[in-house]
Amino acid sequence: MTATAHATGIKRAKSRNLWRDAARRFVRNKLAIVGMVVVVVFLVLAILGSAITPYDPFDQDLIAALQGPSPAHWLGTDDLGRDVLSRLIIGARTALFVAIVTISISLVIGIVLGTMAGYLGPWADTLIMWFSDVVQSIPPYCWL
Repeated sequence: MTATAHATGIKRAKSRNLWRDAARRFVRNKLAIVGMVVVVVFLVLAILGSAITPYDPFDQDLIAALQGPSPAHWLGTDDLGRDVLSRLIIGARTALFVAIVTISISLVIGIVLGTMAGYLGPWADTLIMWFSDVVQSIPPYCWL
């Protein structure tokens, strides 16, 4: 066995052990498991939303307005008699869509600016960082 083959085997063994170690630590952390379950439930509700809602989230029933939680409406109804659980499930899809679009736009902007800074050299890097510092120095409520 050559030295490089031996080194490659050690690297592979270390990387497998690192993943195994990370998985072992994750499984031991109860809060991480709870967080993962919440995220998975949110994703399933967002993806399968319209197929699993008990009522149409937009149908109004003024007679059933402002009811509390019951077996018919698990989270109750709003002031127009719409089922709150159905509206919450459908709202998860909108929230997931907004999150994905926001992250995608940020990713594209970051990749473009990072590539420009790396390709064009230090003057472009300085200019991009200066602009980023200026934008971040403005308080968030000024953007409204």
